[in-house]
Amino acid sequence: MRAPFQRPGSPRWCFEFRRNGKRYCGSADSKQEAATAMKAKRVEVFKDEVYESTHGHRPFKPTPMTFGEYADYYFRTFCANKKSARRDREILDALKKRWKINLSAITTQMLVDFKAERETERQPATVLQEVQVIKRLFKKAVALHKLQENPALNIERPEVHNERVKHLSVDEMKALMSACPDWVRPVVTFARFTGARQGEIFKLTWRDIDFKRGIITFRDAKNGCTGTVEMNATTRSLLEGLPRPINPSLPVFSVDRQKLRYRFDLAVEAAGLKRPCACLAANEGKPDRSCSTCGGKGVDKFKFHDLRHQAATELLDRGATLNDVRDFLRHKTLAMTLRYGHLLKGRRASTAALLDQPAPEGEGAATEPQSDRGDRESR
Repeated sequence: MRAPFQRPGSPRWCFEFRRNGKRYCGSADSKQEAATAMKAKRVEVFKDEVYESTHGHRPFKPTPMTFGEYADYYFRTFCANKKSARRDREILDALKKRWKINLSAITTQMLVDFKAERETERQPATVLQEVQVIKRLFKKAVALHKLQENPALNIERPEVHNERVKHLSVDEMKALMSACPDWVRPVVTFARFTGARQGEIFKLTWRDIDFKRGIITFRDAKNGCTGTVEMNATTRSLLEGLPRPINPSLPVFSVDRQKLRYRFDLAVEAAGLKRPCACLAANEGKPDRSCSTCGGKGVDKFKFHDLRHQAATELLDRGATLNDVRDFLRHKTLAMTLRYGHLLKGRRASTAALLDQPAPEGEGAATEPQSDRGDRESR
């Protein structure tokens, strides 16, 4: 062990000692501070040895880094190549401005306060996205030994009730199609009769159109999978009427995305499908940030993505089941399709009335108690 000393040409005071063959050192601005730091380091080393002899391993010590440093590392490693990279980057940047402290200094109470504050400012769906990013971020921090405990472990995800979907009546759809320019109508018709997302439409090439089998293939979809949709007569007629290039790798709809969005919004307004949101009347003329209809903007309008909801609504109105809609819209799970479940409430009476009908002959075994049937089958 060496008492505090100064190296030649350096104004700082250093200390150095060894314990079980391992060297420990440090420095301070004054001799007294160096002596205090050396004493504290020796106590820390001694406590670590006692802990190791009792528990069989060294005590966990989190990696010293700020939240901003870890957020940047987390984005580069786990988010940069995701489809939601832009959204995750915006969320992380906002969190970095809020928490300019060490990663280990963030507590569960701070996360609870953040969630409660955001729930008063944004829609539940937006808060859910932010909470999911936070939970994944801290889960990875524990897995990478940046933290010992996950402060976001018990943070509950907000409930999102998105059953309400916009869909147009027959007259409203005719008004919208009449207001659209000629070059916009094929895209709108394709979206309505295939349920395709806007991004999938612009990625679609002629190589993905199989007229022989009547199948359209959507590659690199939102959920990361490749999906297919059967052509109906309207879609086939539309595609057969479009000019086909020699190169099959060219896009089916070679229109500018921003220009299409602008022209579609103008058509929506001309068709009378853009109106003040109902939340204005209930909130003294101010938009409600938590409103699921307008998103806090105070304007209720039909969006291009609502054409996908229009397809689902028309399918259910024509007798399709929720599983049929799930397959058509290429949802991974039925839970995604249940947002359209409220459209089936009119069928509940007819479904319940089925039990009033007499059971078909030869099906008496179906009315027997399950326990009795199981006993006979086991004999």
